[in-house]
Amino acid sequence: MFTEMFVRARTYFYFTLMTFVGCWTLAALLLVLPIRIVSLHAYRALSGAILEIAVPAFLLTPALAGLQVKVNKEHWAAQMHNRTWAPMTIVMCNHASRVDWMLALWCGYVDRTVRVSFLTEGPMQFLPIVGWMRKLCEDIFVWRSFKVDKPRIDANIESFKRTNTQRALFLAIEGAIVDKGEFDRQYIQECAAFCESLGYKPFEYVLTPRYKGVHALAQHAGTEVYSVTTAFVRDGKLMNKKLMDPARIVPDLFTILSAPTEVTCHFDRLD
Repeated sequence: MFTEMFVRARTYFYFTLMTFVGCWTLAALLLVLPIRIVSLHAYRALSGAILEIAVPAFLLTPALAGLQVKVNKEHWAAQMHNRTWAPMTIVMCNHASRVDWMLALWCGYVDRTVRVSFLTEGPMQFLPIVGWMRKLCEDIFVWRSFKVDKPRIDANIESFKRTNTQRALFLAIEGAIVDKGEFDRQYIQECAAFCESLGYKPFEYVLTPRYKGVHALAQHAGTEVYSVTTAFVRDGKLMNKKLMDPARIVPDLFTILSAPTEVTCHFDRLD
């Protein structure tokens, strides 16, 4: 009982710290927002400077909670190298957790800093604090209608190119997370049937990707496209097991803050 109470108190303490940093970031971005009317380039420079302070402060909390991120040294060096010249890098990740966005921020603000943007679901922009903040960071919000979303994706990317603002664009290409309910099992079966219809063996660890949006992005990135596979481990045991494994755990913010967790990220450059 006391152990459970301690874990909850510990988790809520860390969550409070992250919320404070999020509120401060939102306030700072709102303060410089009027500059956007005068100069989009100046607004992005100022918002980028704010994020260079806020994101490391935000990531300090999960680090204090025991989160460790491990990457291959050679793969990491290759990704760092393109930041010296590439205007945009696309990073596609398996949707192994509900904190993939945190890993994306970690990748963007370690070593050579680069602004991180997200391609994410439209309703996310309406979430208090975090959603509003990401709206001010000019993320790309999509509504699953490719005819509507493609012009929005193109316009956002071209706008950043015009202001010569370097960034890494992150997306979880599965577009969904499944738990253990009936709807989730049905969706897994639909993904398996889709694989078989194309002559592929059904995926065991990931869902089928949202390929139309990925194709639209890849047209803008050239060769700077990376695939990232993440594995979450606690007490020596893999958490994101096979989709149909009853022992599979989908890590979320509470999971990460409640006890030490290791995450291994494997980078592949897609040629």
